[in-house]
Amino acid sequence: MINTPREAAARVSAYLALQEEGRPSLIACPYDAGSAVLLESAGFKSLWTSSAGAAFALGRPDNSLTRAEALAHGAQIALAVRAPVFADFENGFGVAPQDVVETISAAALTELVGCSIEDYFPGESDPLGPISLCRERIAAACEAAKGAGREFLICARAENFLVGQPDTAATITRLQAYQEAGADSLFAPGITRIGDLRAIVSAVDRPVEVLFTPRCEFDLYALYEIGVRRCILGSYFSAVAFSAIRDVACALLNEGKFPDTPLSVDFSTLNGLFTTTCSPK
Repeated sequence: MINTPREAAARVSAYLALQEEGRPSLIACPYDAGSAVLLESAGFKSLWTSSAGAAFALGRPDNSLTRAEALAHGAQIALAVRAPVFADFENGFGVAPQDVVETISAAALTELVGCSIEDYFPGESDPLGPISLCRERIAAACEAAKGAGREFLICARAENFLVGQPDTAATITRLQAYQEAGADSLFAPGITRIGDLRAIVSAVDRPVEVLFTPRCEFDLYALYEIGVRRCILGSYFSAVAFSAIRDVACALLNEGKFPDTPLSVDFSTLNGLFTTTCSPK
C-alpha cells in the first residue's frame, strides 16, 4: 500500500502536468471507490476526494469525518484508480500544528499525491482561525511533507467565501501567508466572480485551484485566460448521484412506474467496468 518514491513521483508529476488546450483541467470528486472508477472511465485524468461526498455516503453532514475515516476513504479511492488522487482533509483534523503533522505523515503512507488543509474551525465564534496560527499549521504541514520520504503536495485553503466572509483582500492576505509558509498551491473555494479570482491570481505566485460549480459567473475559458490551470468540481457529482436516486425513487413511488429515460449505465456496464478496472494491482 505504501508508495515507493518513484511511484509517488510519477503520480505527482502526472497531477502537476495536467493541461488542456485553452481551458483548465477539470478534476472530479468521487464519493467512493466505485464512483471514482466511473469518473476515471469517463475521461477524468485526476481526482480529488470530497469531504462532503464522503460524509454524505455515510449518511452524515460535511465536516463529520474523523481523521481515520478520511484517510481510509482517500486511500481506498487512490487504490481503485490509476489517476492521481488529491485529498480534501478539511482542517487537518485538529487545531494544533502537530495535529496537521500527524495527518500529513499518515497520508504520505497511502497512494495519495497530496492534500488540502483549510483554515476553517467549525463551532468557533469566528470560524476562521487566527492567521498566525493558520500559517504555522501550513508550515508544519509542508515540513511534514518534506520529511515524508517521497513527494507529497500541500494545497492551502482560505475558507473566507465559504463561511460568509467574502472579503477578497482578506482572502489574499491569508493565501499570501500560506504561500510564504511553503504551500505548493492555493485554494479559495466559494468564489463566483472572475474579478475576485483575477485579483487573487495576480497577488500570489503559486498555482491557484478553483472550485467550479453551477453558481460560478464565469466559464472555464475565462479562468484559463487569467492563469488558472486546475478546477475542482467539489461535491457536485455527489449531488448528481443523490439527485438521480431521489428522482427515480419519487417516480416509482408517485407514478408506480420507471422513468421513460433508460439508464445510461446499467448493471452489465457497471459490472464489466469494475471487473476490468478494479482487479488487484
